[in-house]
Amino acid sequence: MKYPRLLHRFLQLINNVLPLPGHKHSALAPGRVLQSALPEPLEWFYIVGGLFLALSYLWFLDDAFVYYRYVDNLLFLDNGLVYNQGEYVEGFSSPFWVLLLTLLRTTGMTYLAATRLVTCISFVLFALMLVKLNRSLSPEGPVLNFPLAYLAFNYGVLCYFSSGMETPIIQLLAVAYALYILNPRSKALQFTLAVSPLVRHELVIPFVLSSLWAWKRSRRFPLGMVLTAAICLGSWLIFRVYYYADLFPNTFYLKDTVDVKQGLLYLHDTLACYHFY
Repeated sequence: MKYPRLLHRFLQLINNVLPLPGHKHSALAPGRVLQSALPEPLEWFYIVGGLFLALSYLWFLDDAFVYYRYVDNLLFLDNGLVYNQGEYVEGFSSPFWVLLLTLLRTTGMTYLAATRLVTCISFVLFALMLVKLNRSLSPEGPVLNFPLAYLAFNYGVLCYFSSGMETPIIQLLAVAYALYILNPRSKALQFTLAVSPLVRHELVIPFVLSSLWAWKRSRRFPLGMVLTAAICLGSWLIFRVYYYADLFPNTFYLKDTVDVKQGLLYLHDTLACYHFY
């Protein structure tokens, strides 16, 4: 009885922090609130099957070892958050991922175990959030949840739940942004979006667009969310200037170029993975 009870509490937490648009918890019975996010048997099949495949596809991108070297230099070699001793260069693109890896590594966890753990947690959360999104947009009736079925068995999606990079977090943020569009008042979603630019700095663009959309919809500027994002980004910027003596990470200078041919190739690879043609 222990695990069903834990699952019940976890799903109840999902409902509390990601309420359905237009509903107030005070007007709903606890059983009804829980039912709105509880996956149907067919959806559990998608989740279990997708998780099995995500773990089967587990792999490491070579760039992941850049992060590993930074973290190990910091924790075990006393060289600081650097790639080479004495060279203070921010050669990674995700501050959030560095911080998360550092936290996991302090427990003595290997990078393989950490990748497996992040793969499992991120995929399950991704799937449950998709269930929540599906309930928010679908009419009452039989639940098929085609989006979850499609994404849970799509190699182009599943392979990026590992890779040793920050890609699993990006997958979660994609659903979080969609949920925020439906429910911009959720404090949990506001905080999630506020820290998202630390996962990838280019997420500032959807963050700004989402903030403007929420402002237009509710006619209230999302001040708390914007201030949280400013504090997170500002804190890291202060650290970067002090520690690395630069306004931008080294990856910015590497990618500060225009290559239309390479951009079209990236677009082709993305569309091909999702079977658009």
